Amino acid sequence: MNIKRMIYKFISCIIVLIILSMSLNGYKNVSVAALSGSVSVKSNKNMVRIGENFKIILSGQCESGINGIETTLEYDSSKIELVSKKIYNDSEDWGVFFEEEKGTDGDVTKRANLTFYTNSSTAINNADIYELEFKVNTAVTNGTEIAVNFKDTTLYAFNEDAELFINNKVCNVTAYKTSLTSSKYTVANSKISKISPKTTISDLKKNINITAASYVIYDSNGKDVKDTDYAKTGMKIILDGDTIYTFSVVGDVNSDGISDTKDMLKINKHRLGKEDLQGVYLEAGDVTGDGKVDTKDMLKINKVRLGKESL
Repeated sequence: MNIKRMIYKFISCIIVLIILSMSLNGYKNVSVAALSGSVSVKSNKNMVRIGENFKIILSGQCESGINGIETTLEYDSSKIELVSKKIYNDSEDWGVFFEEEKGTDGDVTKRANLTFYTNSSTAINNADIYELEFKVNTAVTNGTEIAVNFKDTTLYAFNEDAELFINNKVCNVTAYKTSLTSSKYTVANSKISKISPKTTISDLKKNINITAASYVIYDSNGKDVKDTDYAKTGMKIILDGDTIYTFSVVGDVNSDGISDTKDMLKINKHRLGKEDLQGVYLEAGDVTGDGKVDTKDMLKINKVRLGKESL
């Protein structure tokens, strides 16, 4: 009887092992195929002015098409704030912020799970999935590097039962404050003064420091200038479309970039009340720097013209 029980137990163990082995083999054969695709992250600006907005776009690409994406958004909310979002095909799918971590250096890391799925019959080959608009906080200092990170991103293709995992995608922008400085010229009250006559635009650019995403230089009539042109009184340099500095060239009151007898005549007319020099033109006429535009300035220009003195 004991022998029969032992045989029964032995056979039972064999059956259990066979079933378990079959189950494990079946489990091993159920796998998710690797998906061929990619994710890209870009910003509409490389430099963002402090207090202004910029956009970050996450795109998914897959030749056979994807039906979904999951990712973790991460950024420093002490530097930027999320002000708007747009999702592919105006979907309502989004995510919920689930963690905020404060660092010892004042950084506040904010994280959110973002999920988006299409229906099984709609696949995306190449599209912008998330368009996120951020605003740079006004407390951010000039030159601060700002990172927007998408971590642990996974693309899904339901029809192929496939997925693609992408570890980390980061987009960096630099926050800045529009400014113009110079160690050679005087920059104050939206003016660039003390520019020597016959200074080319090229030489002027070499002696000014600009922090801006873009800038242009126009003459007093609003026309473009060339690097070989002289800097002239009344010219303007416009930074980021709204920050304007006007040139004042020493002794150049007629806006030709040169200080000569023509300027002496205009200064004399101003002295006699026949013309009225104002603004940067009045400043340009004060060649001696005594706060007045008179015969002393005319004499100074003449001496410079004759090579007896220099400005």
